[in-house]
Amino acid sequence: MPNHIIDSPDLLESFCREMGSATLMAIDTEFVRVKTYYPRFCLMQVSSGGNVYCIDPLYENPDWGSLGGVLCAPETTTVFHAARQDIEVLYQTFDDVPRRVFDTQVAAAMAGLGDQIGYANLVEIVTGRALAKAHTRTDWCQRPLSRDQIAYAVDDVRYLESIYDHLGSELDKRGRLAWVFEECRSLSDVELYRSDPESAYRRVGFGDKLDPAAQRVLKELANWRERTSQLMDLPRNWIVKDKILALIAQNLPDSREKLAKVEGVPEKFARRHGEQLVQLVRKVLREGSQTVVWHRKPPLSPEQRALQKQILNCLKRIAKESGISPGLLGSRHDVDRLVRGSRDVNLLSGWRAQLLGSELNKLLG
Repeated sequence: MPNHIIDSPDLLESFCREMGSATLMAIDTEFVRVKTYYPRFCLMQVSSGGNVYCIDPLYENPDWGSLGGVLCAPETTTVFHAARQDIEVLYQTFDDVPRRVFDTQVAAAMAGLGDQIGYANLVEIVTGRALAKAHTRTDWCQRPLSRDQIAYAVDDVRYLESIYDHLGSELDKRGRLAWVFEECRSLSDVELYRSDPESAYRRVGFGDKLDPAAQRVLKELANWRERTSQLMDLPRNWIVKDKILALIAQNLPDSREKLAKVEGVPEKFARRHGEQLVQLVRKVLREGSQTVVWHRKPPLSPEQRALQKQILNCLKRIAKESGISPGLLGSRHDVDRLVRGSRDVNLLSGWRAQLLGSELNKLLG
């Protein structure tokens, strides 16, 4: 399988012309995200029709317009393994996402090969080849890349088309190929990759342990941290950890003096950001809102616990009978929502409804 390095505008233009008519491409990316908020895009590997291309995004002033059009064309099937982070990198580069995604990790789970199987394990199962692990923690930002690094990067994508063919054929025989594309459809939703500071509170812990005023402060603190992280391009926890935000919210310090007395808040952090945080606390307290942000769920009743057990047993049995990994079929969180009365759950829609719908409806009465 020939390898091609794309590291100039002319080569990128030639690649885009060549791939403009491609209907199937396998894609992987290498990126670094240890010291930054945004992943630093370092390399893209594309496999199509027996060729592997390594596209270097670090050469001077690449023009991504044409490449984005090729990768995100509606008629093109794009094959990834564990696609979400790769597509996030593409979104931040092209402001667009592939439209027709086939995630081999999802397909493997649909074929009963285990939940969240790793790429190397899947390659070995499908092709019998063992992949090298020497560069799993390499610095992909460095240039020039060594031959070994290029070889490792190429291996990350060279087998994806074969895996697609194998799993696609197997799942098509079982009438499940369309299920994979249905399951992967959410990966083409750009909202999945947009970091909205207004919704940052959803990933913050400790909120359900606070009273309403403190919850409102914690929500605003999460918003502030997200904006600061984006502006400084630093990881959230490098700005401040969740537990420190929760301590500030719990104590509601409306002056820098009070903030300095909150045990556990780093002195350097308080000096640097104290005025902003105090102003934020004052603003929330002036509003006087008692809106609850995090709702603490009541414990399940004995009847609900019994129903939960029945549904979980049902999922395990159907997963075994159908040869689908249980984790793909449904999570405990899905079952909990169902037991608490929600009907807007994955278990009752799409391909899962075909497998589970009649039995779940009987259990739910």
